[in-house]
Amino acid sequence: MRNFLRDVVAFLKPYKKAIWSGLIAAVVAAWPLVTDGHVSASDVATIAGAFAAGAGIVYKVRNGEVTVGQRKAE
Repeated sequence: MRNFLRDVVAFLKPYKKAIWSGLIAAVVAAWPLVTDGHVSASDVATIAGAFAAGAGIVYKVRNGEVTVGQRKAE
């Protein structure tokens, strides 16, 4: 079991930033939706969409230094 968890963590490591931002977006979207005490299917879809949008946008942004108006040569 310990090796399996280590393999999963190693697999997900390149996506860590995207996963965290997706979770943060999902929590921010879920907060007002679940405070009324009723979670509908559309609420779940909104939360899942927020996670996907937050993770997808951050995944597309490159890591590294970017200057304003220019991208550094690699």
